[in-house]
Amino acid sequence: MLSRSIIDIAYYQLYYEIISYHGHTAEFVDPARFPGLAAGVSYEQLVLGFAGGILAGFSRTDASGQLQVRLCPFGENLQDTDWLLFITRDAQSLAYTPQPPAKLKPTVAIKPPSEILSRRLCLVGSTWPVDNLGNFLDDESRAFLRASHFVFDQVDEYFRPEFVARLRSVGYDNIIINLDDDAGFRLTLFLITGCDERDPFLEKIVTVLSDPVLEGLLNQNPKYRNQVLSHKLAACYIAQLSFQKNLEKFFNELAFPEGAEFNLLEVDTHIPRKLLTTPAELQRHLLAHQLVYVGIVDAAREIHLEAESLAEARQIVVLGHGEV
Repeated sequence: MLSRSIIDIAYYQLYYEIISYHGHTAEFVDPARFPGLAAGVSYEQLVLGFAGGILAGFSRTDASGQLQVRLCPFGENLQDTDWLLFITRDAQSLAYTPQPPAKLKPTVAIKPPSEILSRRLCLVGSTWPVDNLGNFLDDESRAFLRASHFVFDQVDEYFRPEFVARLRSVGYDNIIINLDDDAGFRLTLFLITGCDERDPFLEKIVTVLSDPVLEGLLNQNPKYRNQVLSHKLAACYIAQLSFQKNLEKFFNELAFPEGAEFNLLEVDTHIPRKLLTTPAELQRHLLAHQLVYVGIVDAAREIHLEAESLAEARQIVVLGHGEV
């Protein structure tokens, strides 16, 4: 999760909301709760029939009694002993309305997302393990990252004018500051000092921290945009599993490019804005491509899960298997 969050800060917001108990969470729900719901209904029909949450998949036990989590099980029907796995703000508010068999027709205007991305990343330091970063990058991007990973013996070397000038001039998509908290905090302030608040360079800086006090100090600076708090992800993840051990399989699948994963569709690149009419219609378009609507990212890079208004969408958050 840390590696995916570094590649795009929107993933950090998404993961943090789901595992933090603030906002949406993952919940296993017994389908017996819902009148009119019986085994044999397809996953696609169920997605269209539920309100109040995002149906991520089914959970069931295999012949040996082991739990299986089936995320985005397109083409599968609900079995008698299955439970439902939702991403929801309030499991008690979930409601189900039976739907006729879905007639879904793909449109060539929607381009399925790829979980392997092309990015010009610069990694400064090696404090936090981000070895999985390469799992989400194409070959050219991995080679670029290897050549753009800077680790110096002395902290002062990160502040050398020629090194700072390189960070500004090369044209990186993101500059990931992966130093200890004190050095990372100071380098971040050093880089943003002198920048205009509208300088696009500010959007490129991603700082990995563990100290919430330093996070708060950075957030007070109107020029700062992005931080990834590694301890928050770890602590919330452990807390979630302590209450719902079965969620481990869910989070493990989301953390790797294989299997189901959250992805971002760029509006007017992966999906035309004219298709963003209502969430219900958008859901039908996405289901035809074996994707599930989750929410939007707005121009301020804020995540809104289950957003009812699509007017401010810059990216569409989807759950699906994507293309690896």
